Amino acid sequence: MKTPKFLSPRTLFTGAAVAIAAMLAAGSSFAQDYPNKPVRLVVPFPGGSLTDTFMRVFADSMQKTLGQTILVDPRPGAGTMIGTQFALQQPADGYTMLVLTSSQEIRSATTNAPYDLRKDVHAVIATHYAPLVFATNIEKLPNVKTVKDMVDYAKSNPGKLNMGSYGNGTLSHLAQEYLVSLTGLSLVHVPFGGSAADVTALARGDIQTAIEAMGTLKPQIDAGRVRVLSTISGERFPLYPDVPGMKESGFPQYDLNSYQGFGVKAGTPRAIINKLNEAANKAVQDRAVHDHFLKVGLVLKGGTPEEYTAIIKSEIDAYAKVIKDRNLVIE
Repeated sequence: MKTPKFLSPRTLFTGAAVAIAAMLAAGSSFAQDYPNKPVRLVVPFPGGSLTDTFMRVFADSMQKTLGQTILVDPRPGAGTMIGTQFALQQPADGYTMLVLTSSQEIRSATTNAPYDLRKDVHAVIATHYAPLVFATNIEKLPNVKTVKDMVDYAKSNPGKLNMGSYGNGTLSHLAQEYLVSLTGLSLVHVPFGGSAADVTALARGDIQTAIEAMGTLKPQIDAGRVRVLSTISGERFPLYPDVPGMKESGFPQYDLNSYQGFGVKAGTPRAIINKLNEAANKAVQDRAVHDHFLKVGLVLKGGTPEEYTAIIKSEIDAYAKVIKDRNLVIE
């Protein structure tokens, strides 16, 4: 029987080093050629929706830098799960990007989520954030002019304050629950199937209050039907300097934001992520992009993948706490 020959540690180390070097060289070459075909941007919302529309504007700018077409691919359904899961089933090669919103963050904060943005996605860039605000119907609540007034009214009239949202388990819903957890107020949540129905109900007086995007509310504000009390973030928004933040409204612990951006599947080469980030940051500086986002009331962001990764983690942690504290079931 022959004695088996064992490779020396030095031989093993040398072989491993050569293999790793070859893999890195292949990855570097792949990244240098990227992109050599169209890139898909999956939008987990309907075609023609606000998110779909402004992501098309953003993609148009990015493709000038990348030198390849970006195909915007709306895949709505199941609270963004259909589009998100589709994107995560694609190869981690940078040819499928995924729009990220608070909807996926909230899903990632639950215990039954089919994905977790913190593990399954590599953030590329935070493109913008949408100012969400507390708003009231002026006729229904004529004396409520601040969030403190609203909280006082709710405490004095248990169960009589109703607040609309653009859907159960959305940021608009969790923002209400967050306020309840901090103040102990009593309110009735009225979920709608989207912002249009929510804002219409608020303007008609079917509901007294709502949390909605400032841009969506603007026509009703201009018509004198709706009053804005505060942003849902700690600070004022640059686009709306006259609207106070929650810190100066008397609730320093309350601070939520609605960031959006995009990412790629975890495992995508870093060189490709850097190329996408560079193109996206150039789009943030594009005048056409700036003018479009300003028109619909969105604040452009930009920055590094690490900065967006930190935002995603922080927001998921905040949503997880609200869900746990309020014993919410997110379907």
